[in-house]
Amino acid sequence: MSVSNTEELLTNLKTVVDLVGATIGRHCEIAVHDLRHPERSVVHVVNGHVTNRAVGQGIRDLLGILHSPHFQNDCLLNYQPAVPMPGKTIRSSTCIFRDSQGVPVAAVCMNLDVTEFVKVESLMQELTTTLVSDLATSATREPGDVGAMVDSVIRSTVESYGKPVREMAKEDKLHIIEFLGQRGAFLTRGAVAQVADLLQVSRHSIYKYLQEIKRKESSQESPVEVGGISPEMANIP
Repeated sequence: MSVSNTEELLTNLKTVVDLVGATIGRHCEIAVHDLRHPERSVVHVVNGHVTNRAVGQGIRDLLGILHSPHFQNDCLLNYQPAVPMPGKTIRSSTCIFRDSQGVPVAAVCMNLDVTEFVKVESLMQELTTTLVSDLATSATREPGDVGAMVDSVIRSTVESYGKPVREMAKEDKLHIIEFLGQRGAFLTRGAVAQVADLLQVSRHSIYKYLQEIKRKESSQESPVEVGGISPEMANIP
């Protein structure tokens, strides 16, 4: 480009920068540089409060940008500035414009203050992170004294039913198994065998009862009401 064309380029860049800056908003600082005068290259700034850019200032890290291995097609995108801003997280991008001889004559530098966005990202990650992703998976690990706690729940449920096991009919045992199933007891390894022993039935019978309960629940629109459970059982955690 000739000098006159460079002047025209700078004028057009200023117009585009004003448009982009107004669209993205106050978090986005954009500077237009006239690289023919590196000691006072900044000729136009939008939202200069982000990194305190002002007209008349010189270039900051142009040489580092040109020598970066990530500098491609005359652009370096989404890099961290060489001079950090205390208390701020800045993401920068720079694009170089050359004349017909390949000499850099202008540049547009964008500094985006992402500090608040980083805080929001951290908060969202904290709010959406779970300790375990699958209760069924975690139950098989049985960390700590989970096995002992489930054992206590099973025994308390049977003992609190209000009727000795030898006097329980099939419906009584179904109620107990249904109640334990709703509490997630059968997600724990060995629970089926333990319930079978306490109710004096085979493991095969427990599985049949569970299948029967599942069919019953799937045929009803409303939740199954557990009958035969004493008030004391309702307080079991």
